[in-house]
Amino acid sequence: MCLYWGSFFSQDFYGVWYGTNTNILNKMNLASCSVQPLPICQPTYESPYSGDPPYLDIAVDQQYLYSVTPTGALYRQNLNGPLNCQVLGSFGCFVNALVADSAGILYAVGHDSSFLTYYLLRYSAGNFSNLGALPYPYKSAGDLFFYDHRLFLTSYLTSPNALLPDDYFLMDIDMTSPSQSCIYMPLPLPPALGYWATFSVWDGELSHVFTQMNNGIQEIDMRCKSLRAATCTILSGGCRGFASWYPFTSSNSVPNCSTVTVSLVTSTNQMCQGQTATLTANGWGTYTWSVPNSQSSIIVTPSATTVYYISGTNSVGCPASDSATIYVSPAPTLMISGQEGLCAGSAISLSVTGAQSYSWSTGAFSPVIYSMPLVNTIYSVTGTGSNGCMAAAQFSVTVSECVGLEKRTDKISATVFPNPGTGPFECVSDVFIREARVIDGLAREVKSISNCGTRFTIGDLKFGIYFLLLTTGRETLSIKLVVLE
Repeated sequence: MCLYWGSFFSQDFYGVWYGTNTNILNKMNLASCSVQPLPICQPTYESPYSGDPPYLDIAVDQQYLYSVTPTGALYRQNLNGPLNCQVLGSFGCFVNALVADSAGILYAVGHDSSFLTYYLLRYSAGNFSNLGALPYPYKSAGDLFFYDHRLFLTSYLTSPNALLPDDYFLMDIDMTSPSQSCIYMPLPLPPALGYWATFSVWDGELSHVFTQMNNGIQEIDMRCKSLRAATCTILSGGCRGFASWYPFTSSNSVPNCSTVTVSLVTSTNQMCQGQTATLTANGWGTYTWSVPNSQSSIIVTPSATTVYYISGTNSVGCPASDSATIYVSPAPTLMISGQEGLCAGSAISLSVTGAQSYSWSTGAFSPVIYSMPLVNTIYSVTGTGSNGCMAAAQFSVTVSECVGLEKRTDKISATVFPNPGTGPFECVSDVFIREARVIDGLAREVKSISNCGTRFTIGDLKFGIYFLLLTTGRETLSIKLVVLE
């Protein structure tokens, strides 16, 4: 059965299977999904098997089919006409991947008996050579292929004590220094995949890479680094290697594992309610946000923790998406209480709640302040919560001259002495004073005395100017107190 994603091109490729103790070669076509059995030279060069030894991979150029056995024996036969089976020699180690370049040079990947170190190998004009070790701990998954003048290897990682691969990758091979090879992209393949094979083709205009797995042949999008849906199902299962003639090869390619990055960057990911953040998209060609906007950079003011999404295409036309979470901490809610109207010269106390610390426009930092406004005054306070977030509030006080009315302060008569002086200070009143407060120049209460009576001692005070607020419970009197050095 064939599945298509639009008009597809005709491209022949070859595959080798290991049947009942013998190797089987088939010629196939990507457009028709056809299968044509072909004769194959069976290996005879190495230690005995129960039947013919299996080939682990094949390679083709415009004239020959090359086959390699697990122990590294290399065979060649004609693609057309008489087979003319030939033994070319041996790579001298265990081999599981093989590819031919456009000049008839073969490259292979082999490993030592410990399966820990893998090497890039080369065959040319009867000479076998070892080009160097590949990066540890990556292992060969069994397929070499060229793509746009670069050499790639399917590879995998196995966690300690695991019998099956955990993660598959495409490795971009550095042909001049194999140890500098790098991971080009992950392959989203299932563990315990079994036999599978990867190969490249050219349709006359574009290069393509395909992999055959248990569920059919799929294309690997090398530009967008993704795996497309299955296109053909051809003799699934048991495949040891696929190969197709591919013209764009190299003998000295170096890797290019840099990626076209797409990212969503925030000016902050932790903020307080009411603050703003800038979100900037990098690497996109088009922008689609989860909020109404199409610009590359947006400013947001979330009232609660919010996840922002962006999707579209990146700068090389591949689908891309990203997200960013901005965590929002609540701002404190401030409540100011106090008397909103009073006569000029009267004292007022204001108190604020809702935060952990405060800063008043008067310069005070306590939750309660005292003041004697002579004109209409707006008091401002900024509160900081335990989470570091701040909020501000205001309280307006209306001051009247109280013309024609008896001022409450006229009913208290009191004297402080010595004033000015250095202290200690005493206060004498003609009425019973229930409470006396000493307020400094920053509207902070520095001393409070209850049930004072008609005569009481204020005590010593530091150098400065203070206000003594006397109250009977109904009337209040303010006395300016000057403390000398």
